[in-house]
Amino acid sequence: MCIRVNQCCCCCTLQTGTKIIGWLDLLCGVSIIVWYSTEILKNENYYTSIAGIIANAVLISVTIPLLIAASKNSRPKLILPWLVFAVIQIIIITIGLLSYLPVIANIPQSDFRIADIISYSIAIIITFANYIYFWLVIYSYRQQLLDMETRLTSANQIPIML
Repeated sequence: MCIRVNQCCCCCTLQTGTKIIGWLDLLCGVSIIVWYSTEILKNENYYTSIAGIIANAVLISVTIPLLIAASKNSRPKLILPWLVFAVIQIIIITIGLLSYLPVIANIPQSDFRIADIISYSIAIIITFANYIYFWLVIYSYRQQLLDMETRLTSANQIPIML
C-alpha cells in the first residue's frame, strides 16, 4: 500500500492539484525543449539536445493531455501513463543530477566554491522532493477515482438470492 494524500498543497482538491501539476509539467516540458533548442543553436551537445527534444516532445504529447483529460473526465485509467513516465523521469533526473556531483567536485577550488556544491545539492533534494510529491498527489487522485468507481459498481449490483 502506498502513502496517499487527501489534498494538494494543503488547500486544493486532488483533482485541482492534478490539473495544476499537469499544466506545470507542460510548462516545464516546453521550457526544456526551448532550452535544448538553444543548445542546438549554439552548436553544443547537438545529439544530446536532439534526443532531449524528442524525449520531451513524446512525453508532452502523450502523457500530459491524458493527465489533463483524466482530471477533467474523472478517468483513472488515463492517469497511469503519466505515473509510469514520471517514475522513469524521476529515476533519470536523479541519476543525471547525482552523476554531475563528482564533476563539480573535481573542478579546481578557484573556479567553483564549496557553497556552489552545497546549493547544487540542495537543488537536487528540492527537485527530487517536488517530483515525488507531485507523483504522490496524482497517484492519490487515481486511487480516489478507483475507489469511487468501485463504490459505484458495487452500489449498482443487485444481490441475487438463491
